[in-house]
Amino acid sequence: MGSRASARASARPGARHEHGAAWNEPPPHILSQLSTVASRRYLVITMMVSGALLWLAAGNGMPLRRWVIVLGVIALSLVPAVNRVLAAALDRIRHPSQRTAEWAGVLIGVAAAVTSSPPLSTRAGTVPKTEDDCSYVIGTQMLARGHLWMPQHPLADFFESFYLTVKPVYCSIYFPGTALMFAPMVWFKLATWILPVVVCGASVGSCIGS
Repeated sequence: MGSRASARASARPGARHEHGAAWNEPPPHILSQLSTVASRRYLVITMMVSGALLWLAAGNGMPLRRWVIVLGVIALSLVPAVNRVLAAALDRIRHPSQRTAEWAGVLIGVAAAVTSSPPLSTRAGTVPKTEDDCSYVIGTQMLARGHLWMPQHPLADFFESFYLTVKPVYCSIYFPGTALMFAPMVWFKLATWILPVVVCGASVGSCIGS
């Protein structure tokens, strides 16, 4: 009797409406996940805008051509059709196999090395530009010849600099780790910029492929 009464009650129009509303309402855990996704999206957008404003306030030397490329790519990625294609492509490569990750690391490392080399980079140079660069070059030349320092120059006061030690010896102020890394470039008479390019590619590739 009780089951028949409940069946008749559930067959009423009002009961069907109530059940339909209950079926259409998402479960609490789904609502919580949607709220978390929305919060993260707003946080990411806020951080990106804040970073861009700080970057502009601090100043940058990016040429107009690069600005046009960056803004054009951003605008293109906001087109819904393009956005869906990019999202689908990212989903396919989000969890690569170990072999795929290793090959991706090799290819991306080579690309990073090539694009950071002076022939292709607009900012790279083949001569020391900063005080630190000059200090490393002096340390490298000394270490390549088997010296951590040289005797004090007779006119040491005229060679005084904040990135060099001139009394009681003449040497770089930095620990000779960088000089040790660059010493083979002097021994084999290779261009100094080759080693940073190789290190850049190896670092990027190892991060991607690991």
